[in-house]
Amino acid sequence: MSKIELKRSDFKVFWETRIRYYELDPQGIMHNANYLAFYDQAVVEYYREYDFDYEKEIEETNKDWHTVQVTVQYNKPLYFDDQIEVGLKIKEIGNSSMTWVMGMFLKGTGEPLENMESTTTTVNTNELSWVDAELLLAQCIRDNNYELEDPKKPGDLRRILTPIFIQMTQAEQQELYSIIEKCAEENNIPLDARENATPEQQAAILDAELEVAQCLREKGLDVSDPTSETGLRDTLPPLVVTGVISAKDLRALVRECITENGYEVPEDLREENDP
Repeated sequence: MSKIELKRSDFKVFWETRIRYYELDPQGIMHNANYLAFYDQAVVEYYREYDFDYEKEIEETNKDWHTVQVTVQYNKPLYFDDQIEVGLKIKEIGNSSMTWVMGMFLKGTGEPLENMESTTTTVNTNELSWVDAELLLAQCIRDNNYELEDPKKPGDLRRILTPIFIQMTQAEQQELYSIIEKCAEENNIPLDARENATPEQQAAILDAELEVAQCLREKGLDVSDPTSETGLRDTLPPLVVTGVISAKDLRALVRECITENGYEVPEDLREENDP
């Protein structure tokens, strides 16, 4: 990872604060997770400086910003009652993304304490929930003369369709998948997170899936590496169908590997959504 080099003169907008007692960890220094909270507050102050109404923008455009990547560089620890200045600026604006940089400096001396780079992307706030999207797909598939139950929680549709696919010939599988693709297109529902991702985001998704696949192999599960054409979600179901591992144990193992590699567990894989 390349080093983030920033100095106080790189910024025009600052948010000032002091390190409070409850922000410390048992070592007596500020806990690393609190730097992200400082970044969020600095964004608020940046919007205020330029009289930007964030909530009004969401209401008028139906688009919101979600953070997709954060890189933090810790230069020096922060202690109780340290007075700091947090500088923030926009580094780059893309078609649907924006990259911020933040620098944290000791007030009075300008000594650099921490640097951060964060990328956010726009999302449509009118987007369907996961379950609603799967319900629409299920109804559309039934309209094309296939019998299947309604999904009741995130990820249910895949569970419902897997045994149906297994009993089909290759030609029948292709026909059903073509119908699923048609239904997804008609209802504007992406079947893969990479569909609406930028090339950089697609590469990041593949890198993450490769890390999870390696972790699964280290835990004793023989998994092939995902590719840009075949994602990890496509390579795992056959292991359940062939009896290599139960669906419950596979979900638990995947969750472990996702967490161990520092990623957020997707909604449909969370423990509360297990069958």
